[in-house]
Amino acid sequence: MVGALAWALLQNRAFVTWFVIENGPVEAVQGLLLATVLTLIALRARRPVAVGASAVSEVVLFYGFTVLLAGELEAWSAVFGRTLTTRHVLAMSRAKFSAAMVALALIVALSAAVAIYTLRHLRELIRWGFGALRTGWGWVLIGGLLTFACTELFERRLDWIMATVFPKTFLEEGLELLANTLFVLALWDRDRVEPVGPRPRDTG
Repeated sequence: MVGALAWALLQNRAFVTWFVIENGPVEAVQGLLLATVLTLIALRARRPVAVGASAVSEVVLFYGFTVLLAGELEAWSAVFGRTLTTRHVLAMSRAKFSAAMVALALIVALSAAVAIYTLRHLRELIRWGFGALRTGWGWVLIGGLLTFACTELFERRLDWIMATVFPKTFLEEGLELLANTLFVLALWDRDRVEPVGPRPRDTG
């Protein structure tokens, strides 16, 4: 997919410029990739529960990728018309402010529930994490996370690298597309190499 984007740049710069524009088609594709990731996690999460195994890895992954998807879709701005800052929230109308406070309360409550569940199953999560490092899909997932994190960190600078060669936002959106593709590949391959088994006995 990323290679196709690079090939398209060589063939039709105008099309690529339109495709990678801020809030353009490429972000819709990224949203679909993240939605696919969430679907894979959700489908898998039913199986550990059915065999009495911990689902902490699925909970953490689902929460994390939901946050990424919400950020990609700019969900807060889409719903409330403003970014999530103190100044913007205080400037809302009374009705919108009330709705925003309810939404924030739900977000905080959900985040707290995930944190408590994770702490209760921290040993299983650590065991799962070290196990993932011994697999190819685990390293692909880490590669995706590092690519995404570095892209967010250097987002502004990427827009101006070789500006005469790459359309603005091409590198930023292209790297995010690569990261999201790696997420899908990693979690797709996970089912093949990491079958769900019964809950291991806790000898501690």
